[in-house]
Amino acid sequence: MNYVKMRLTKLAQSKFLAALRVLCCVGISALGIIMFVSSVSMAAEPYVYNQDAGRVNYMLQCQGCHKANGEGDGVGVPSMSEHGLAMLSIEQGRRFFISVPGSSLSPLSDQGLADALNYIAIELLHSAKRDQTFQQFDTSEVARHRGYKMKDVAGEREHIVKQIEQQTSAH
Repeated sequence: MNYVKMRLTKLAQSKFLAALRVLCCVGISALGIIMFVSSVSMAAEPYVYNQDAGRVNYMLQCQGCHKANGEGDGVGVPSMSEHGLAMLSIEQGRRFFISVPGSSLSPLSDQGLADALNYIAIELLHSAKRDQTFQQFDTSEVARHRGYKMKDVAGEREHIVKQIEQQTSAH
């Protein structure tokens, strides 16, 4: 009798475990569907530049070193107006703006950093007025380059400026 009872118990356990596996798979699938639907419905809105947020973010995160007008201190912090506009027109320069430690390590969200960088480009460097093809920074570009860890800020800037000067002198 004990053998029959034990055999039924093992059979019940295996059926229970099989049923549990099915429920888990169904539950995980349902959870996956719910997460997919919510991610589609909560998809990021297209980036829209917020000038007020950009100005405030620049003031709080950049102005301490770069001053209110982006001119820097003339010693360790270069003027953004010196080569900034040309740097905004090439991929390496845009990546530089995003990945300098003051940008990449700031507590700003990708949206907040994009706003600050667009404030620099549009309001301080007047890029949109000077170059009709100017492409605004957006959150995906910021996220893509923000993880790049710059080891030699001055060296990378110098390398980019040399590229710009070579391109300018070739034309």
